[in-house]
Amino acid sequence: MVGVPATALAVMLTAYAAKSPALYAVAAMMFVIGLGRYIMGKRFEAAQEKLGRNTWAYRRWELHHTLLATFYALMFGAWCAVATYTGNQFALFTAFTVTFANLIGVSGRAFPIKRLVNGQAIAASVPLIACLVWIGGMYAWLAILLTPYLISVMLLAQRQRGNLLENVIQRQTAQALASRIHTALENIPQGMCMFDADGTTQVVNEQIARFVGMSQDDLLGKPLPELALRFQSAFNLDRETFDRYDQWMASGERSSFSATFTLERKGTCTVRFKSVRLENGGIVITMDDVTDEVRAARQIDYMKRFDTLTGLMNRNEVPNHITAELNHAIAGQQVAVMVFNIDRFKELNDLHGMRIGDDLVCAFAEKLEQIVGPRGNCARFGGDEFVVVLRAPRCADLARHVADLVSEATDMPWIVGPTKQKLDVGTSIGIAVSDEENHRKPSYCDALLTEAAVAMAVARRSASSNWQIFNQQMRQDMEQQHKLQEDLRSALDNGELEPFFQPLVSTVTGQVTTCEALLRWRRANGDLVPPGIFIPVAEEMGLISSIGDFIIHESCKICATWPDNIRVAVNLSPLQFHNGKLLRVVDEALIKSGLAADRLELEITESLMLNDVEATISVLQSLKDRGVRISLDDFGTGYSSLSYMNQLPLDKVKIDRSFVVNLQTDERSVSMVQAVTSLSQKLGLKVVVEGIETDEQLALLLAKAPVDEIQGYHFSRPQDASAVARQLVSGSADRAEMMRMMRTAKSNSKLIAA
Repeated sequence: MVGVPATALAVMLTAYAAKSPALYAVAAMMFVIGLGRYIMGKRFEAAQEKLGRNTWAYRRWELHHTLLATFYALMFGAWCAVATYTGNQFALFTAFTVTFANLIGVSGRAFPIKRLVNGQAIAASVPLIACLVWIGGMYAWLAILLTPYLISVMLLAQRQRGNLLENVIQRQTAQALASRIHTALENIPQGMCMFDADGTTQVVNEQIARFVGMSQDDLLGKPLPELALRFQSAFNLDRETFDRYDQWMASGERSSFSATFTLERKGTCTVRFKSVRLENGGIVITMDDVTDEVRAARQIDYMKRFDTLTGLMNRNEVPNHITAELNHAIAGQQVAVMVFNIDRFKELNDLHGMRIGDDLVCAFAEKLEQIVGPRGNCARFGGDEFVVVLRAPRCADLARHVADLVSEATDMPWIVGPTKQKLDVGTSIGIAVSDEENHRKPSYCDALLTEAAVAMAVARRSASSNWQIFNQQMRQDMEQQHKLQEDLRSALDNGELEPFFQPLVSTVTGQVTTCEALLRWRRANGDLVPPGIFIPVAEEMGLISSIGDFIIHESCKICATWPDNIRVAVNLSPLQFHNGKLLRVVDEALIKSGLAADRLELEITESLMLNDVEATISVLQSLKDRGVRISLDDFGTGYSSLSYMNQLPLDKVKIDRSFVVNLQTDERSVSMVQAVTSLSQKLGLKVVVEGIETDEQLALLLAKAPVDEIQGYHFSRPQDASAVARQLVSGSADRAEMMRMMRTAKSNSKLIAA
């Protein structure tokens, strides 16, 4: 407000000097307008709190201010114009000096508002320029020179406005960044503090203050050595770790220091400490609460090493424990590995449910730990299999004693679970005792586990004892078994497996109708391995499906070379039947060989029906729809059920050889054969009897039961493909011999019947 009266006084002085009434009028107008601007400013200050964020209200106030300021500047222009007109040098000098000073002030005070600056500059300059032009002469040139000045004032204001905007933006950006950094520091789970090159704390977040039990204000500005002592006290650091940190600090290297501490405050927590030296010599320290991470890692480690159901060691930890026991065994000590298997566990589990099965496993584990006690360690190796590791002098005697105690415990019924389920539990136990010479050999623990497992398998098959100690004979048998597995694995690739064929003979014509394919293994040296030896091994190794597929393909290919009236019969294993590939394998074999589908006969056993009956019937029906013939083999053994004869899409039933053996002495066998023959023929099925080896058996069979086909050594032993081909193609003498045997048998059968 001081500037308005001063300016009005200056105008009055020029009016007095120039004796100009017009200048007195300009002074009065300037004072009135200035007073109005002052009053409006006060009113704006009073109303500002009520305006809030009302943008339109602010713009109205800004418009009023701009108008008054423009009129006020116009008075400056009028002052200069009138002073120039009067020609008074004092008036002219004073007016121009004050006006130009005011214009410079406008560019400095009002530059944020463009129209305010431009309005005042133009209002002050236009009357002056107009007056100078009107006077003419040198004054006109002065008017022209004032125009660039006017523009420079406006440009100066514009430049200041740009600088202000840039500075405001930069400041806002810096404030926003600082706010975000502060928010991030205060919300990250890690504690963090930063020191400058002099080791003074510059930045501290709340988390690290909480870790060390101090406030952020107390930590700021503190030297690092003082805080290091505070950290040692807070974390109860051992002297060795603290000394290592001191050495790292003294080294000055651009590297990092890490350590993990346990903090005892409001419960135990684990803190990971890390200190990093920066390029400028400063240091950043972070602290991270890794309690949950450490707890989870321990839990994962526990789950890797221990069984969650029983709490015993699991199969991952057993080899480590055996190796440790072998390494700790002193002279005269041995290590015994015992493998326990709960007998009939799967049957009990299926019968009573998995809950009872789990209860049984837990009860067995508890009993095993109770018996073994501090003399050894127990582990659950998987499912119903447990392992005990003992280390002692005369360890074999200790293992026998433990085996006897476990056997006694499992001889009596067990009561398990909340339902107090009564179970008859048995166990098979295998024991392997270490040889001191092998204690330090790599992977010796695996050898002991294998030996104990082999001994357990022997004990399971034994009728005299439910525990066995691995011995040299078992080792030889194991090596032979391993060698047999290796040879069998390569036998299929090397072409050592081949089908032999045994004829089925019609009881009416005496001619061969079908040849059953029987797998044989002929080693490279020409020796034949009996199927009773290698078939179980193939099933154990999971090769039976591949071998079965090979036999189907090979049998179809060979049968395609025989006379058109001869079929080939191939046995199917349950594994091969249920692997989902049978239909595709049969289709491929028939297509590749060109064999008619009705010349292929697939023999199944009743064990197929133990699984999914509907799925089994569906697959058999699909084969039947293709024209393939289906035969039920070994009828009368295992899980025989007459309902199968009606359920399955059969063409033929084969009565097992066990009935033929007792045919001459057991009337029940005769009755069985007669009943099956009668029922089968009424169902439209052909009947085959296996195992005919003598004239007497054949004659008795024909006398008692008119079966359709017979098979056995009495007619032919299994032969390789070339031999059976010769018999089928050019075997007239063989057919004559078969007819002779058949006529003789029929004659004898009439005598038996009579």
